[in-house]
Amino acid sequence: MLPLTALGQYIPLCHSGNGDSLALNIDRVWSYNLYEHSRWGAGVRYIHASPDKPRRWVAEGYAGYGIKDKHGKWGLTLDAVRTGRHERHRYVSAAYDLFSVGNRRLTYPTLTDLGGYDAFMSRRLYHAERVAAGWRLHMNGKQWLTAELRYSAEQRLFDNTGHLYPARYHSPRVKTLYGYAEAEAGYWNPDAVTLLLTLGATEESGNCNPLYYLRALAQYDHSFHPARWLALSLFAQGGWCDGMEHHVPYSRMFDLGGTWGAPLYFRNSLLTARPNEFTANAFALLSLHLATKEPLWQGWNDFAQIGTYPKPFLGLHAAWGCLWGQDADGQKRWTGLDLQAPHRGFAEATAGIDGLVRWGVVDWGVAAAYRLTPAGVPYHNTNHTDNLALLITAALIF
Repeated sequence: MLPLTALGQYIPLCHSGNGDSLALNIDRVWSYNLYEHSRWGAGVRYIHASPDKPRRWVAEGYAGYGIKDKHGKWGLTLDAVRTGRHERHRYVSAAYDLFSVGNRRLTYPTLTDLGGYDAFMSRRLYHAERVAAGWRLHMNGKQWLTAELRYSAEQRLFDNTGHLYPARYHSPRVKTLYGYAEAEAGYWNPDAVTLLLTLGATEESGNCNPLYYLRALAQYDHSFHPARWLALSLFAQGGWCDGMEHHVPYSRMFDLGGTWGAPLYFRNSLLTARPNEFTANAFALLSLHLATKEPLWQGWNDFAQIGTYPKPFLGLHAAWGCLWGQDADGQKRWTGLDLQAPHRGFAEATAGIDGLVRWGVVDWGVAAAYRLTPAGVPYHNTNHTDNLALLITAALIF
């Protein structure tokens, strides 16, 4: 999906003089994932504030409909916010939706990601009916502490034979009931290192013994300028999750997946990896992107005067991951799934040209990615076309 949030996630619809406001959440208008394909919907946020009191109420809701699975989803949250030296939140939420396994997005400090999907980037999804209540403390806008209780009825969307959903959506769906208690501490800095540490306990239906687990996630995202006309982007991410007897809830593992088959170029994704290809208890991901910032040849200056010109770029993506708690047949003992981690390493090279055509508010270009390491999965073969991805680049010009 194009990064519409570059325009701002919320578009104001109306505002009153006493501090009340209503806004449209454009993140909920359209998205894409492998199970719903195009998803259309709407989301709104209402804020009730008192100018003379350091508190406000925030109510947010959304609804969406998947074109492929032909089912609706929804989510609601109510947040009581008290401002001061630190910002305190007390919230309740409910959702009937698809969620990412081990969501690796570190862009907004919240435990309950209402909606739980990232366009294209979500591969190993699960369906959940959940309610949650929590408390969150924001300090200086960058540090936060969260405590949350959550009840969730979860259904895996993949098994070892293929899709459970929506391919066999009308067959009886097996759901597992979970009760979660999690505490989270994080530090968020978009220009430096972002850290997230989660300590959790869960109790699964049919299992009287609670499971305790620890999950850590770190991210570094920064751009450098080795020359006036050159920009180097570095994105690095690493995660680790383990529990008693290596038992980790399926929803808290890390999905490394891939976007092979999607038409767009995603700078920090594994472009030649298949969806659902890689899942891990521990992983490391590195993405390097070297691009020009201004015309390299004099003849391109005419293009630059109208705001667009070809910008060649090169990229390298690498990943490593591991799984523990597997049986002799390679199945994850606690999930019964055949999971694959890039324990031998994964690498791919990319090249392309941005800014070939400007259409509306988007600069379009072309790119290619080629896998440098074997996949190690049954549906991969030695045909070079299986290791190649031809893509379109898109960038908003704001």
